[in-house]
Amino acid sequence: TSHWRWFEATYYDDSLIWGVTRESVYDVGMKNGIERQYSSGELFREAHYSDNEIIGTEILYYPPGVVYAKAQWKDGEAKNATWYYQDGKVKTTKDYKKYPLTKVTDYHENGKVKAKYTVMGDEEIIDGEYLTFDTKGKLIQKSKFDKGTEVKK
Repeated sequence: TSHWRWFEATYYDDSLIWGVTRESVYDVGMKNGIERQYSSGELFREAHYSDNEIIGTEILYYPPGVVYAKAQWKDGEAKNATWYYQDGKVKTTKDYKKYPLTKVTDYHENGKVKAKYTVMGDEEIIDGEYLTFDTKGKLIQKSKFDKGTEVKK
């Protein structure tokens, strides 16, 4: 069995030049184990792999090491994901179980629901009912969308 670690440095030009370093564990030519990615020395992504597929929890970080997002993976597909405000409160949740339809819930910083809606595909086109709530959690608007276009009543 061949088991080795691979380190890769990639540089992007995105108004600032910054470096990304990736540390991956390979076993018999496939990712198996934890992969960590760093930007300017700060951990920004961590995921567990088995036979080249992400399994379990993938975590993205704000610098310096504050959780930005978590995604749960099974059978090579994301099942759900949660994004966080920098203070650790939930910002957005996505349920991918019926993909290409994804149920989304956005939250105000106080933890109350801000919006509930469904998006389609990777483009995340809003489709169906879109509910908007105030900071106290009271429903303030109901809208209807058909493949990204608001349906007027």
